[in-house]
Amino acid sequence: MTEQKTNGLATAAKYYRDYGSRARELKAAGKKIIGYLSALGPVEIMTAAGVVPFRLKGNASEAITQGDAYMETIVCPVVRNIFEQALRGNYEFLEGMVLPHQCDSIDRTDDVWADTLNLPYWHYLNVPHVTDDPSIEFMKQILRLLVASLEKLTGKKR
Repeated sequence: MTEQKTNGLATAAKYYRDYGSRARELKAAGKKIIGYLSALGPVEIMTAAGVVPFRLKGNASEAITQGDAYMETIVCPVVRNIFEQALRGNYEFLEGMVLPHQCDSIDRTDDVWADTLNLPYWHYLNVPHVTDDPSIEFMKQILRLLVASLEKLTGKKR
């Protein structure tokens, strides 16, 4: 293996081990870090807007302790665990969140996330789950609203 490949793999391993360290570096360099959940986070739009998308994830090896004070235990454990990580300060670098509708647990806890984390930027993305023509038109409008909100956040029109 060449030295360059070895260094690249070492860097990837470092960022994997210390999840969020690259986001902290970018925030220190003046970038706005916007969290999102699930594959429905529109990373291309966020990147084009000039913010750094950061996918939030939980830690299955850690118990949910603080999160259960805010969310009922019927809420999906993945959602509660990610929320737990945020409460523990693991995502202190976030400037905001784009929370896409994916399931009832996310949908029903949007207000808990927004009120508890109290981030400067918050956007709920109402993603439809069918692909008929009206839903496609609806999604276009939803994405236009997201673009407008990101433009307001960054002060830049894209």
